[in-house]
Amino acid sequence: MAIPLRILLFLACSLVTAAPVVSANLDAILYPLSGEVHLRNTSASPVGFVLYSITSSSMSLDPSPLAWRSISDEYDASGNGFIDPTYQWTKLGTTTSNLAEAVFSGPGGSLAPYRTLNLGAIWNASNYPMHGLVFDIRELDTTPIAVSVSGDSLPFGLVGDYDFSGEVDSEDYSLWRFSYGSTTNLAADGNLDGNVDTADYVVWRSHFGETLFGAGSNVGGGTLVLGGSPVPEPHAIGACLAGLLFLAMSRLATFRATRRK
Repeated sequence: MAIPLRILLFLACSLVTAAPVVSANLDAILYPLSGEVHLRNTSASPVGFVLYSITSSSMSLDPSPLAWRSISDEYDASGNGFIDPTYQWTKLGTTTSNLAEAVFSGPGGSLAPYRTLNLGAIWNASNYPMHGLVFDIRELDTTPIAVSVSGDSLPFGLVGDYDFSGEVDSEDYSLWRFSYGSTTNLAADGNLDGNVDTADYVVWRSHFGETLFGAGSNVGGGTLVLGGSPVPEPHAIGACLAGLLFLAMSRLATFRATRRK
């Protein structure tokens, strides 16, 4: 089978030493506790691309179908069409040192404005806070897309940590309330469905108290580092209030008895 022209152009451009022209931007958010890798478009315009490659010098990638939520398996015309509703993508790299996909027909896929692509738990974060990942994403004309990566110019991710503070706390709940119902301010879109709703509260609540602080020796094996206090249940709040009321009444009774003397 003849190699498509766009792939030949991509290979040719990769040999050029001059600085390439960059026209679009994506964020690569890495999640040390889960190993997930997300590509996020923070702009008001879709970002189109025909190829992406993730390279790891430490062979910390997981190409297994259980881990890798590839475009060709999930997000192209054979799946839900989130990235490319018309054409099918092909896996080019399927090793622990490289994961890559491309499309050989049509204008390519695109990541919609403010949306996030979840590539799955493909990163072994045992070397956190170092990641050793290199991202190469190309537009239709092989122009490289600028990628900002966690640990370099962006903070690491934590599910439910909507403000990227390193811990899931009440501030994230406040951000969720502030952006509730939004389809453009998606910082609190915990389930990545493109809408901030009650499902994202559930995501926050189920991860409340988790933190990345001191997580260096606990990532990679699925161990969660916890901090803070659990989200109080309604009956726990009631019991606490009842206890405070009983204490206040007891002190008031003691005070009154003392004054009578």
